[in-house]
Amino acid sequence: MPDRKPVLVVCLIVFACMIGVGIVVPLLPFFGTQVDASPGQITALLGLFALGQLVATPLWGLASDRFGRKPIFLLALLGGTAHYVLLGIADTIALLLAARLLGGLMSGVIAVAFAVIADVAAAGSRARAMGLVSAAMALGLILGPAAGGLMAGEQPVQTDLQLIATAAGGLMMLAFLLALIYLRETRVRNEAGSPGHPVAGNLRSVVRTIVADPVLLRLNISHLLFAGSFAILDSTLALFASRRLNFNPTEIGYIYMSMALMLALSQSLVVSRLHQAIGHWQSILLGLLLTTTGFAVLALTEQLGVLLLGLACLALAYAAFFPTASSLATPPQAQGSHGIYLGVFQAAGNLGRFATPMFAGLVFSSFGAQAPFVVAALLTVPGILLLVRTSDAAAVRAAKVTPNE
Repeated sequence: MPDRKPVLVVCLIVFACMIGVGIVVPLLPFFGTQVDASPGQITALLGLFALGQLVATPLWGLASDRFGRKPIFLLALLGGTAHYVLLGIADTIALLLAARLLGGLMSGVIAVAFAVIADVAAAGSRARAMGLVSAAMALGLILGPAAGGLMAGEQPVQTDLQLIATAAGGLMMLAFLLALIYLRETRVRNEAGSPGHPVAGNLRSVVRTIVADPVLLRLNISHLLFAGSFAILDSTLALFASRRLNFNPTEIGYIYMSMALMLALSQSLVVSRLHQAIGHWQSILLGLLLTTTGFAVLALTEQLGVLLLGLACLALAYAAFFPTASSLATPPQAQGSHGIYLGVFQAAGNLGRFATPMFAGLVFSSFGAQAPFVVAALLTVPGILLLVRTSDAAAVRAAKVTPNE
């Protein structure tokens, strides 16, 4: 088992951050409409955020390897607070887009959080610990949309978006204080007391290692496709619920809350049981299969019950895929360099999150509200075909994970 105190602290920090994210993300379409943004520009709000993540996340991971987890955590949290301040005062689409880009550039929290877990958890318990952090993320997303929906009210034109951005920024500052007071440094040092970098001294060497390792390469490619499909959901679900089902901001907040509740339950109950029942690599493959299924169900949605069924499939997909893939993304010889490996893994996902939202907005405008979900379902098929070529034994051997953790 990992050292429980840093895991608990990281869970609390991530929980506070994700409440703020949950408050804002479902209401981004209304931030956009108040400055007369088009559907394509609204989906670009998520795309630019992901672009910032794509550029910055590997650098956050590398910086945390070199300078320590805690100072990079604190810097990212302060930057995230500044993002919400700018979001609150934005009165043009250009300033709104700039705020989201800043938010992406400052979003090193999750990569560093997983690096802390990798520091303190043995390989055999890493997926379970990362599942707890993912559950904390989901729990934050349960409260966030509910709080945002209550603050927004039922009339979009009367929504106080500055209050919403201020609340999200305040939660980010709370996370900063938690990290400042309670988080201890977990970065591994060598016997001489200097940072240990037995594998990765720079980004290029890490990328070469990943490309040369079939398991790591397939993990990163599958994460790109998986995250890209979920970015379509993130960028179009609110628009879909508004246009197709005539939901108001409060009802959209409840939909996000329902999905987050499903995510939290899945993360807490599914990860370890799946590993024991079918193995690590098969869990990842099952996650992609459920992703395809969930989006196919959403594409057929015309009523609330079908929508919730599709979202339940996607919640199970996330629980099966993400914690396990994250736990295998760091090779055993990378002690002291977890941050950069997990940063690259996150960057692969961020590439998918950047590439798909703007395209999804065009598909939404051109072919209808359900069309982006068809695209998302098809996007995961190449990942399934790629993963069936790798056995669970190979994945376990590559990461030195105990098969029945």
